[in-house]
Amino acid sequence: MKFSKEHIIHEIKRTAGENGGKPLGKGLFWKQTGIRESDWLGKYWVRWSAAVSEAGYKPNQFNQRYEDKFVIEQLAFFIKEIGHWPIYAEFCMKGRTLKTFPEYQSFRKKGSKEERALKVIEHCQKHSGFDDVIKICESISASFDEKDQAPIGEIKEEVLGYVYMTKVSLKNATSYKIGFSTSPYKRISQLNTRSPVEEVLIHEIETNDPSRSEQYWHKKHSDKRQPRTEYFNLRSTDIQLFKKYKSMMWRLIFTPPN
Repeated sequence: MKFSKEHIIHEIKRTAGENGGKPLGKGLFWKQTGIRESDWLGKYWVRWSAAVSEAGYKPNQFNQRYEDKFVIEQLAFFIKEIGHWPIYAEFCMKGRTLKTFPEYQSFRKKGSKEERALKVIEHCQKHSGFDDVIKICESISASFDEKDQAPIGEIKEEVLGYVYMTKVSLKNATSYKIGFSTSPYKRISQLNTRSPVEEVLIHEIETNDPSRSEQYWHKKHSDKRQPRTEYFNLRSTDIQLFKKYKSMMWRLIFTPPN
C-alpha cells in the first residue's frame, strides 16, 4: 500500500496525541500504523526527525532512550515466554501476533546477539521474576567473553544474514531451492510478486557468511540439482537435516599486516 505524505503526517499527529503529545519513534510508529520506514525514507524525508518536525513537533531527544528500554524489555518478556533465545522466525511470528512487538531490525540495532544478551541480563537484574531469563542469557553472554579473548586473526562471529530453504510445486511435483538473504521473508515475498509460482519458506539458518553457507548446501546436494535450474530434488531426510541447523558460524581467519 502506498501512503501519501499528508496521510503519514496525519498519523504522526494522531499517534502523538495518543502518546501524551510526544511523537513516537519510527519503530513504534510502524507497529501502530502499519507505515514502514520504506514507505517514507528517501521519498518524503531523509530521516525520521524531519518527518516529526514537519508534523509540527520537536524531535524528542529522549525518544531513542525510551525505545532502547522498550526493545530490551520486550526481548526479556519474549525469552521468558518461549523459554529460550528466539530465532529469526520466532521474532517474525511474534511481530505478526502482537502489534506492539518491535520489528526484528529494532533488536538487531541493539548490538550482536551476545551484546543483546548482556543488556537483557542488566535489565532483568533490576526486576524480580526473571531468573530463568538471566540463566538463558548468561549462556549466550559467556560465549561473548570467550570471543573477546580470542587471539588476533579471529573475527568475531556475527549474524550477517540467513541461508534458507523454500519449496515450490512444479509440474505436480515438489522441488526445493536454497538461497541466502538478510531478510528471507522479504526476499521470498518479492520473488512471489514477480513469479507465477509461489515459493514457501521451510526453514532459515542464521549465519555470519550467507554466501558461503549457501555454497555449502549447494555442493552437498549437487547430485540432486535439476539440470539447468536452481531447484533441487530433495528427500525428506535432506530437508530434516537442514531444519536441524539453527545457525552456521564460520570461523574466519585472516593474516594480520606486518
